Amino acid sequence: MSLKISNTLVMPHPRVRAFFYGATGSGKTTAAATFPTPLFLTPANEGSELTLTGRSFDYIRLGLDDNGRPIGVRAHMTTVLGELEARFTKALKAKSDEEALALFPWETIVFESLTHYGDLLVEDIGQQGSKTMDQQSWGAFATHLRTVYNRLNSLDCHVVLTALEKVQVTDDKRTVGGPNFSGSMAVKLPSACDLIGYCVATPKSAKDTAYRVHFRQHGPFAARSRFTGFPPFVDNFDFSDVERFFVGTKNS
Repeated sequence: MSLKISNTLVMPHPRVRAFFYGATGSGKTTAAATFPTPLFLTPANEGSELTLTGRSFDYIRLGLDDNGRPIGVRAHMTTVLGELEARFTKALKAKSDEEALALFPWETIVFESLTHYGDLLVEDIGQQGSKTMDQQSWGAFATHLRTVYNRLNSLDCHVVLTALEKVQVTDDKRTVGGPNFSGSMAVKLPSACDLIGYCVATPKSAKDTAYRVHFRQHGPFAARSRFTGFPPFVDNFDFSDVERFFVGTKNS
């Protein structure tokens, strides 16, 4: 086997892993929807797809069967991921671009909201409150989220994760802001992403709201980008406006 050496000076267009978090109505779903051809994986207890009403987006409600009845979210997610992987594999073997596109038309998978999905996951692992979430249960929680993220990453797609925000005061009286879901994955999942965007909505008038995504620390809220030259914030985020930062640059 020959030794293949690559260089980061000029890199091909990467598939971006983005994490958007912020308060309800801060523009997370709207920002995620600007990524190319997204498929939304939406927890049944969330309903963010209503934000996109009147526009054409594919979505799957997690935690509901085909008849709209509640089902275990872990088993449902496993089924969904298996179907996506099977479609993707068939698309790779398709004899034409048209056939491949019919099998797997999505360029982005949006997994939202981790805050609400985490609630469903706790209910599932804790058997609807009949079982205490002990250390082993939290281990199962983290393992499931890590597996979902890794399997989404195995698809040749952009991956966007979203969550609500939370603020907490540490033992040494520091105020720290971050995504609102439980366990160690609240730190590990964002840290694995190329972009961490903190979303803020600012009402300009009764009919107009400004939406900003911060990609640098904003107050107590962590945010960052791995891409050289990426702006510290973006107003009314649109993937097409920042796509140039992902092409022909080197990761920092």
